[in-house]
Amino acid sequence: MIDRPNVVMIVADTFRSDRLGAYGNRWIHTPYLDEFARQSVVFDHHTVSSFPTMPARADYLTGTFSYTHMGWEPLPRRLATLPQILSRAGYHTMGVVDTPFYIRNGFGYDRGFDDFLWVRGQGDDTRPHERADMRSTWRSEEDRMVARTMTEAERWLERHYDERFFLYVDTWDPHEPWDASDYYTARYRERYKGEQIYPAYGDWKRAGLTQDDVDLGHATYCGEVTMVDFWSDGSSPSWTPWASGRKRWSSSPPITASTSGSTVTSVRPSGSTTRRRPSQRVPPRPSGWPSPGYSRSSGPRSTRS
Repeated sequence: MIDRPNVVMIVADTFRSDRLGAYGNRWIHTPYLDEFARQSVVFDHHTVSSFPTMPARADYLTGTFSYTHMGWEPLPRRLATLPQILSRAGYHTMGVVDTPFYIRNGFGYDRGFDDFLWVRGQGDDTRPHERADMRSTWRSEEDRMVARTMTEAERWLERHYDERFFLYVDTWDPHEPWDASDYYTARYRERYKGEQIYPAYGDWKRAGLTQDDVDLGHATYCGEVTMVDFWSDGSSPSWTPWASGRKRWSSSPPITASTSGSTVTSVRPSGSTTRRRPSQRVPPRPSGWPSPGYSRSSGPRSTRS
Protein backbone atom coordinates (compact mmCIF):
# COMPACT_ATOMS: atom_id res chain seq x y z
CA MET A 1 0.00 0.00 0.00
CA ILE A 2 1.43 3.37 -1.04
CA ASP A 3 1.60 5.78 1.88
CA ARG A 4 1.48 9.15 0.09
CA PRO A 5 1.05 8.68 -3.65
CA ASN A 6 1.54 11.36 -6.22
CA VAL A 7 -1.65 12.41 -7.98
CA VAL A 8 -2.41 13.53 -11.53
CA MET A 9 -5.91 14.96 -11.99
CA ILE A 10 -7.15 15.61 -15.54
CA VAL A 11 -10.33 17.62 -16.13
CA ALA A 12 -12.00 17.79 -19.56
CA ASP A 13 -14.96 20.12 -19.90
CA THR A 14 -18.30 19.07 -21.41
CA PHE A 15 -17.23 15.45 -21.91
CA ARG A 16 -20.37 13.30 -21.92
CA SER A 17 -19.95 9.91 -20.28
CA ASP A 18 -22.26 8.30 -22.85
CA ARG A 19 -19.71 9.23 -25.53
CA LEU A 20 -17.09 6.90 -24.01
CA GLY A 21 -16.67 3.23 -24.84
CA ALA A 22 -16.00 2.60 -21.16
CA TYR A 23 -19.57 3.72 -20.45
CA GLY A 24 -21.18 1.59 -23.12
CA ASN A 25 -20.77 3.61 -26.32
CA ARG A 26 -19.86 1.42 -29.30
CA TRP A 27 -19.54 3.92 -32.14
CA ILE A 28 -17.39 6.78 -30.85
CA HIS A 29 -13.65 6.14 -30.88
CA THR A 30 -12.11 6.63 -27.41
CA PRO A 31 -9.53 3.83 -27.21
CA TYR A 32 -7.09 5.46 -24.79
CA LEU A 33 -9.58 6.38 -22.09
CA ASP A 34 -11.27 3.01 -22.60
CA GLU A 35 -7.97 1.24 -21.96
CA PHE A 36 -7.37 3.47 -18.95
CA ALA A 37 -10.79 2.51 -17.62
CA ARG A 38 -10.03 -1.18 -18.03
CA GLN A 39 -7.14 -0.74 -15.60
CA SER A 40 -9.03 1.48 -13.21
CA VAL A 41 -11.83 2.02 -10.74
CA VAL A 42 -14.76 3.41 -12.73
CA PHE A 43 -17.60 5.30 -11.05
CA ASP A 44 -20.78 4.57 -12.97
CA HIS A 45 -23.15 6.92 -11.15
CA HIS A 46 -20.92 9.87 -10.26
CA THR A 47 -22.41 13.23 -11.21
CA VAL A 48 -21.09 16.74 -10.76
CA SER A 49 -22.64 18.51 -7.81
CA SER A 50 -22.34 22.06 -9.21
CA PHE A 51 -22.68 23.39 -12.72
CA PRO A 52 -21.45 24.82 -15.10
CA THR A 53 -17.72 25.37 -15.64
CA MET A 54 -16.41 27.35 -12.66
CA PRO A 55 -18.85 26.19 -9.94
CA ALA A 56 -17.78 22.64 -10.81
CA ARG A 57 -14.11 23.66 -10.48
CA ALA A 58 -14.92 25.19 -7.10
CA ASP A 59 -16.24 21.78 -6.02
CA TYR A 60 -13.06 20.04 -7.15
CA LEU A 61 -10.72 22.55 -5.56
CA THR A 62 -12.51 23.11 -2.24
CA GLY A 63 -14.43 19.90 -1.57
CA THR A 64 -17.64 21.87 -1.01
CA PHE A 65 -21.03 21.82 -2.72
CA SER A 66 -20.51 25.28 -4.17
CA TYR A 67 -24.07 25.64 -5.47
CA THR A 68 -25.22 26.08 -1.88
CA HIS A 69 -23.03 29.09 -1.14
CA MET A 70 -21.71 30.65 -4.37
CA GLY A 71 -22.33 31.06 -8.07
CA TRP A 72 -20.09 31.87 -11.02
CA GLU A 73 -17.77 34.14 -9.07
CA PRO A 74 -14.28 34.45 -7.59
CA LEU A 75 -13.21 31.65 -5.30
CA PRO A 76 -14.01 32.76 -1.72
CA ARG A 77 -10.80 33.35 0.20
CA ARG A 78 -12.28 31.82 3.34
CA LEU A 79 -12.20 28.38 1.69
CA ALA A 80 -9.06 26.26 1.80
CA THR A 81 -8.13 24.67 -1.52
CA LEU A 82 -6.89 21.16 -2.27
CA PRO A 83 -3.55 22.35 -3.72
CA GLN A 84 -3.09 24.61 -0.69
CA ILE A 85 -3.58 21.69 1.71
CA LEU A 86 -1.33 19.40 -0.30
CA SER A 87 1.36 22.05 -0.56
CA ARG A 88 1.42 22.40 3.22
CA ALA A 89 1.74 18.62 3.41
CA GLY A 90 4.91 18.67 1.35
CA TYR A 91 3.57 18.17 -2.17
CA HIS A 92 4.74 20.22 -5.15
CA THR A 93 1.39 21.42 -6.52
CA MET A 94 1.17 22.40 -10.18
CA GLY A 95 -1.77 23.54 -12.32
CA VAL A 96 -1.74 23.48 -16.14
CA VAL A 97 -5.02 24.76 -17.59
CA ASP A 98 -6.46 26.24 -20.76
CA THR A 99 -9.99 26.77 -19.42
CA PRO A 100 -10.15 30.55 -19.68
CA PHE A 101 -11.72 31.61 -16.37
CA TYR A 102 -9.30 30.52 -13.63
CA ILE A 103 -7.43 33.78 -13.32
CA ARG A 104 -9.63 36.15 -15.31
CA ASN A 105 -11.17 39.14 -13.49
CA GLY A 106 -9.59 38.21 -10.17
CA PHE A 107 -11.33 34.83 -9.93
CA GLY A 108 -8.34 33.36 -8.10
CA TYR A 109 -8.83 29.68 -8.92
CA ASP A 110 -5.04 29.32 -9.01
CA ARG A 111 -4.89 29.92 -5.25
CA GLY A 112 -2.85 27.36 -3.38
CA PHE A 113 -0.83 26.07 -6.33
CA ASP A 114 2.92 26.35 -5.94
CA ASP A 115 3.12 26.96 -9.67
CA PHE A 116 0.44 27.59 -12.26
CA LEU A 117 0.43 27.80 -16.05
CA TRP A 118 -2.47 29.18 -18.05
CA VAL A 119 -2.29 28.09 -21.69
CA ARG A 120 -3.77 31.04 -23.58
CA GLY A 121 -6.05 30.69 -26.58
CA GLN A 122 -9.40 29.07 -25.77
CA GLY A 123 -11.14 32.41 -25.47
CA ASP A 124 -14.92 32.38 -25.11
CA ASP A 125 -17.85 34.33 -26.49
CA THR A 126 -16.68 37.46 -24.64
CA ARG A 127 -13.08 37.16 -25.95
CA PRO A 128 -13.42 36.48 -29.69
CA HIS A 129 -10.11 38.24 -30.48
CA GLU A 130 -8.11 35.86 -28.27
CA ARG A 131 -9.83 32.85 -29.84
CA ALA A 132 -9.34 34.08 -33.41
CA ASP A 133 -5.74 35.11 -32.83
CA MET A 134 -4.73 31.70 -31.48
CA ARG A 135 -6.49 29.80 -34.23
CA SER A 136 -4.68 31.88 -36.84
CA THR A 137 -1.46 30.21 -35.64
CA TRP A 138 -2.72 26.62 -36.08
CA ARG A 139 -0.71 24.63 -38.60
CA SER A 140 -1.08 21.05 -37.33
CA GLU A 141 -2.86 19.02 -34.68
CA GLU A 142 -0.18 19.80 -32.11
CA ASP A 143 -1.33 23.44 -32.19
CA ARG A 144 -4.81 22.58 -30.91
CA MET A 145 -5.56 23.61 -27.35
CA VAL A 146 -5.85 20.16 -25.77
CA ALA A 147 -2.58 19.15 -27.46
CA ARG A 148 -0.74 22.22 -26.17
CA THR A 149 -2.11 21.82 -22.65
CA MET A 150 -1.27 18.12 -22.36
CA THR A 151 2.17 18.75 -23.84
CA GLU A 152 2.90 21.46 -21.27
CA ALA A 153 1.82 19.03 -18.51
CA GLU A 154 4.08 16.32 -19.93
CA ARG A 155 7.06 18.67 -20.04
CA TRP A 156 6.48 19.66 -16.44
CA LEU A 157 6.27 15.99 -15.49
CA GLU A 158 9.56 15.27 -17.22
CA ARG A 159 11.22 17.91 -15.03
CA HIS A 160 9.57 16.95 -11.72
CA TYR A 161 8.74 13.24 -11.90
CA ASP A 162 11.10 12.42 -9.01
CA GLU A 163 9.38 14.81 -6.58
CA ARG A 164 6.23 14.35 -4.50
CA PHE A 165 3.64 16.15 -6.59
CA PHE A 166 0.00 16.96 -7.31
CA LEU A 167 -0.43 17.77 -11.01
CA TYR A 168 -3.80 19.27 -11.98
CA VAL A 169 -4.48 19.48 -15.73
CA ASP A 170 -7.62 21.14 -17.12
CA THR A 171 -8.62 21.43 -20.77
CA TRP A 172 -11.80 23.16 -21.90
CA ASP A 173 -12.05 20.76 -24.83
CA PRO A 174 -14.33 19.17 -25.96
CA HIS A 175 -16.28 22.36 -25.26
CA GLU A 176 -17.37 24.26 -28.36
CA PRO A 177 -16.23 25.55 -30.78
CA TRP A 178 -15.82 22.01 -32.13
CA ASP A 179 -12.88 22.38 -34.48
CA ALA A 180 -10.79 19.23 -34.16
CA SER A 181 -8.57 18.23 -37.06
CA ASP A 182 -10.79 17.19 -39.96
CA TYR A 183 -9.74 13.55 -39.94
CA TYR A 184 -11.28 13.08 -36.50
CA THR A 185 -14.69 14.43 -37.50
CA ALA A 186 -14.59 12.51 -40.79
CA ARG A 187 -15.05 9.33 -38.73
CA TYR A 188 -18.55 10.51 -37.88
CA ARG A 189 -19.73 12.33 -41.01
CA GLU A 190 -19.45 11.03 -44.54
CA ARG A 191 -17.86 13.41 -47.05
CA TYR A 192 -16.90 15.83 -44.29
CA LYS A 193 -15.27 18.96 -45.74
CA GLY A 194 -14.39 20.93 -42.62
CA GLU A 195 -17.79 22.52 -41.99
CA GLN A 196 -18.45 23.81 -38.48
CA ILE A 197 -21.53 24.94 -36.62
CA TYR A 198 -22.02 26.66 -33.28
CA PRO A 199 -24.59 25.01 -31.00
CA ALA A 200 -27.90 26.59 -30.16
CA TYR A 201 -28.51 26.80 -26.42
CA GLY A 202 -32.19 25.99 -26.60
CA ASP A 203 -34.65 24.43 -29.01
CA TRP A 204 -32.75 23.86 -32.26
CA LYS A 205 -35.87 24.10 -34.41
CA ARG A 206 -36.81 27.47 -32.94
CA ALA A 207 -33.23 28.56 -33.57
CA GLY A 208 -33.75 27.83 -37.27
CA LEU A 209 -31.46 24.81 -37.48
CA THR A 210 -32.11 21.75 -39.61
CA GLN A 211 -31.65 18.08 -38.77
CA ASP A 212 -28.51 18.14 -40.89
CA ASP A 213 -27.20 21.03 -38.79
CA VAL A 214 -27.79 18.95 -35.65
CA ASP A 215 -26.05 15.95 -37.19
CA LEU A 216 -23.11 18.18 -38.13
CA GLY A 217 -22.92 19.48 -34.58
CA HIS A 218 -22.93 15.96 -33.18
CA ALA A 219 -20.26 14.83 -35.63
CA THR A 220 -17.93 17.73 -34.87
CA TYR A 221 -18.45 17.24 -31.13
CA CYS A 222 -17.54 13.57 -31.40
CA GLY A 223 -14.50 14.44 -33.48
CA GLU A 224 -13.42 16.69 -30.64
CA VAL A 225 -14.08 13.88 -28.15
CA THR A 226 -11.81 11.52 -30.09
CA MET A 227 -9.07 14.15 -30.28
CA VAL A 228 -9.28 14.80 -26.53
CA ASP A 229 -9.10 11.05 -25.91
CA PHE A 230 -5.96 10.85 -28.05
CA TRP A 231 -4.13 13.58 -26.13
CA SER A 232 -5.44 12.88 -22.63
CA ASP A 233 -4.43 9.33 -21.88
CA GLY A 234 -0.97 8.07 -22.65
CA SER A 235 -0.98 8.80 -26.36
CA SER A 236 1.91 11.24 -26.34
CA PRO A 237 5.52 10.12 -25.94
CA SER A 238 6.20 11.80 -22.61
CA TRP A 239 3.44 10.04 -20.64
CA THR A 240 4.64 6.51 -21.37
CA PRO A 241 8.06 6.35 -19.66
CA TRP A 242 6.76 8.05 -16.53
CA ALA A 243 3.80 5.72 -16.33
CA SER A 244 5.89 2.59 -16.67
CA GLY A 245 9.50 3.27 -15.81
CA ARG A 246 9.73 5.81 -12.99
CA LYS A 247 9.17 4.80 -9.40
CA ARG A 248 7.34 7.93 -8.25
CA TRP A 249 5.22 8.40 -11.36
CA SER A 250 4.30 4.73 -11.52
CA SER A 251 2.73 5.15 -8.08
CA SER A 252 0.66 8.14 -9.18
CA PRO A 253 -3.09 7.51 -9.44
CA PRO A 254 -4.41 9.54 -12.40
CA ILE A 255 -7.98 10.81 -12.05
CA THR A 256 -10.11 11.96 -14.98
CA ALA A 257 -13.20 14.11 -14.53
CA SER A 258 -15.64 16.16 -16.56
CA THR A 259 -17.72 19.13 -15.46
CA SER A 260 -20.79 17.81 -17.22
CA GLY A 261 -19.99 14.31 -18.37
CA SER A 262 -20.66 12.55 -15.07
CA THR A 263 -17.34 10.72 -15.28
CA VAL A 264 -14.61 10.12 -12.74
CA THR A 265 -11.99 7.43 -13.17
CA SER A 266 -9.20 6.70 -10.72
CA VAL A 267 -6.33 4.24 -11.02
CA ARG A 268 -5.68 2.13 -7.96
CA PRO A 269 -2.00 2.31 -6.95
CA SER A 270 -1.96 -1.47 -6.56
CA GLY A 271 -2.83 -1.88 -10.22
CA SER A 272 -5.93 -3.93 -9.50
CA THR A 273 -9.12 -3.31 -11.41
CA THR A 274 -12.72 -2.78 -10.39
CA ARG A 275 -15.42 -2.56 -13.05
CA ARG A 276 -19.18 -2.47 -13.06
CA ARG A 277 -21.38 -2.59 -16.12
CA PRO A 278 -22.81 0.91 -16.71
CA SER A 279 -26.55 1.03 -16.46
CA GLN A 280 -27.28 3.97 -18.71
CA ARG A 281 -28.60 3.36 -22.20
CA VAL A 282 -26.55 4.71 -25.09
CA PRO A 283 -28.66 7.08 -27.22
CA PRO A 284 -29.27 6.14 -30.86
CA ARG A 285 -26.99 7.58 -33.51
CA PRO A 286 -28.28 10.70 -35.28
CA SER A 287 -29.43 10.23 -38.85
CA GLY A 288 -26.72 9.87 -41.44
CA TRP A 289 -23.98 8.79 -39.01
CA PRO A 290 -21.66 5.96 -40.08
CA SER A 291 -22.20 2.56 -38.54
CA PRO A 292 -19.74 1.50 -35.81
CA GLY A 293 -17.88 -0.82 -38.15
CA TYR A 294 -14.36 0.54 -37.63
CA SER A 295 -11.75 -1.32 -35.64
CA ARG A 296 -11.35 0.01 -32.11
CA SER A 297 -7.69 -0.94 -32.29
CA SER A 298 -7.10 1.51 -35.10
CA GLY A 299 -6.72 5.19 -34.35
CA PRO A 300 -5.50 8.52 -35.65
CA ARG A 301 -1.85 7.87 -34.75
CA SER A 302 -0.81 7.46 -38.37
CA THR A 303 -2.37 10.81 -39.27
CA ARG A 304 -0.78 12.78 -36.47
CA SER A 305 1.58 15.33 -38.03
